[in-house]
This record gives sequence, structure tokens and C-alpha cells, in this order.
Amino acid sequence: MSKQPKQIKELIIPPNMPEINTLEAIMYLITCLDTGKWYRGIHLLGDRIYWHTSKNKEFNKKWVDKNSRFRYEYEEWGTYPFMTLREHQELKKVDAKNNPMSWNGSNGSPRTKALIDIDKIDQILNKIKNREYPIKEMYRKDVKNIQFLQTREQQFLRNKITNISLAIDKALSTDKCDPLVLLEDFYDTGKHIGIGGNHTRRGYLQTKHYCKHGAIDVVLIPRKDYEDLTEDEKKALGNGLNPKDEVEKDPTSVEDQIKYLYEMVDNGNELWDPNTKRWHKPIKRYLEDTLNFKPNDIKKVKKGIQNRILNKDMMNKGGLVFKNYDKEGPHFHELAKQQKRYEAESVTSIVGKSSSVTLDRIIAKANGNDTIVISVHHIDPINEQKWPAIQKRIQEGWDYFDNDDKNIKFYEMECWVPDRSK
Repeated sequence: MSKQPKQIKELIIPPNMPEINTLEAIMYLITCLDTGKWYRGIHLLGDRIYWHTSKNKEFNKKWVDKNSRFRYEYEEWGTYPFMTLREHQELKKVDAKNNPMSWNGSNGSPRTKALIDIDKIDQILNKIKNREYPIKEMYRKDVKNIQFLQTREQQFLRNKITNISLAIDKALSTDKCDPLVLLEDFYDTGKHIGIGGNHTRRGYLQTKHYCKHGAIDVVLIPRKDYEDLTEDEKKALGNGLNPKDEVEKDPTSVEDQIKYLYEMVDNGNELWDPNTKRWHKPIKRYLEDTLNFKPNDIKKVKKGIQNRILNKDMMNKGGLVFKNYDKEGPHFHELAKQQKRYEAESVTSIVGKSSSVTLDRIIAKANGNDTIVISVHHIDPINEQKWPAIQKRIQEGWDYFDNDDKNIKFYEMECWVPDRSK
């Protein structure tokens, strides 16, 4: 950026904003301190130096006036396509094109697909929590025909369904059950679809006595509240009904979210900045606030998505699938064979996961031999990518401790094989 213009009286830079030369694009907001009128834009960082891109005559006249007073705020940062999406979303909220307080001539042109709108989802979840929606009773003949959106990786837990049905029959009541959550008139008048409570529904229908004559409560979300939700947002809403720290429910799992978010990637959505690897804000809010996922869970979600992306790439490029050496898998026996292959006098043969190999463990297992052969297998594609850096670090440590009289050799076991499933 060039030297700060004198008319900028307030420059607001968020404390968590990275170094500007590491960013691709920034969304900014310029506000006239005298009138409150504003302009929102995107700064694509590069060789060109500029503070705004507005073509509005009134704005530009005021911008060059030495007596003008402006506040300049850096709001968000990320890839240029994602910033165009965020600009469009913010401008659309206030209809900037027709807003008398805006200098923007349009509501923006997004260059990528929209992510889930967490505000819309949380608004519905809060209404459910605060009992703002009507709760009605339904009987077996109506409940048995209700279809549910599948939002979970593991759709049904049989033991959970059985336990629910036994508890209902014992109490001859569904009072202790959470209501089923339905999108009202989804298909047509009176034809709803379920978004939450499928285990409860199946447990109710499985009862031997109660469901013959007893009712179950349902929450009906009116069409006006959900009709603008995308398919991804409906799935997110269903996941949000089972946040991770709800002990009495079966919480949504890391695997559920890997599946759900990978489908979004597969449909062309960008979930994180490919350069900085930081989640885009709507997805981070969804995982942290809507689902109450902890940092370690969120890391697992990203790793799971990345592994699925790599698996698909290898399948598309060469029809290859990842070779797994799990105990329960068909290739586990190859580990013992690999260890025996390099066993000899004065040679220590070690076989292990690449993610678990460290210099300390190698030395501990060396048994005083002059040659150590380490054969590694990878548990997933991400660990395959990490291995060269790990191997280099181990080798540097080995050389540092002056082990010229000893040899250390590394072998990577096969990890991609042709797909034989068809």
C-alpha cells in the first residue's frame, strides 16, 4: 500500500490480521466520518498500489478533498474469489446498490460458490431452543410416513433406537423425549420432512404398546424460515441439532463433518484459504460455535477432508486406491514379511507407521547394531506427504550425533495400488 492519505483520520487494522505481504486479498470499508456514507471494496494485493476502486463521482470528489475525514477499516482477508463472495454477501444484506448511504454501484459479483450462512442456521436453532415454534402432537399413522434428511455419517444406532423404545414403553409416555423437528409443508401442504429426531421417531415406532394409541411431540419449522436454505445449510441445521457437548444425545461426530464438508468441496466450495490453510470464517464459526467442536476435532476434520481429496485425485489420475496396513485389513501380514526381509547379523530391521518414527525410538530399538533399516508405512495420504520432512529431520539428527560408523536406511512401503474393487 502507498503512504496513508491525509483524509484517512482513522485506520483500523484487526490485531489478528497477518502481515499484509502474505495475503492475496482484503475486504475493506471506507466510511465518511461527517455523513456516515460508506463504500465497501476488495483490495487485490500485488504490484498495483491503490486505496480504493470506487468509480462513484461523489465519493471520488470527496476523497480528494483535503478537508474530508474518513475511517478506513480492514474487515476480512483471504483468497480473491472468497473475498468477492464475502463482499457480495455484505453488500446484498443492505442492498448497497439502492442504499442511499452507500457509494457502491452494485451488490458485487461473487467469483465462487456461497458457503453456509451460519446466521440463518443459528437463528432457527435459537428459535427451536427458545420454543418459539409451535409444538404439535402426531400419531403413528402420520409419523411412520415421514422421511428424514440424512445428515450423519452413521445414520442409525440400533442400540440407541431399542433403548428409546424400551424407555417409552416403560413410562407409557414420550414426555422425556425431545420433539421431532420437521420442515413444515416441505413437499406439499401437510407433507413434512424430518431434520432432527430420527432415532426418536424410530424408537417411538418400535414400541410394543405406546405407539398404538400414544402421540409424540413435533416441532414444525415454517416454510418462510427455511425456504431460502441451501441443501448444505439444511444439512448443517440437522447437524446443529446435535452439537458435540450434548451428553443426552448422540452428538454429531468428526466423521459426520468430514463427509458433509467434503461433499461441499466436491461441489466446488472453498472451505479454507489454500495459501494460509486458515478456515474461511463461516466454516470456522459452524465448527466452533454451532457444533461446539474443540480445536483437536477441527484439525481432524480438515485432515479427513484433505485425505479424501487426495484419494479422489489419485483415483482420477491413475485408478489408484490407498493401501492400508491396519490389523483388520488384508495387508497387515506384509509388515512381518517386510521386517524379516532385512533381518541379518549386525542389522536391526524396524517396521512402523511413518507418523510414529522418531530418532529416540530408532536408537532405543537399535540393539547396538551397525546397520538399522527402517521400513515405514503410511496410515493415510497426508502422512505420506509429511514423511519426507520427518525423514530429513531424523537423518539430520542422526548425522549431528556423529554416527559415521553406523548406517541408517529408510524404505517406504507401497501405499498406492490399482483399484480391484470393480
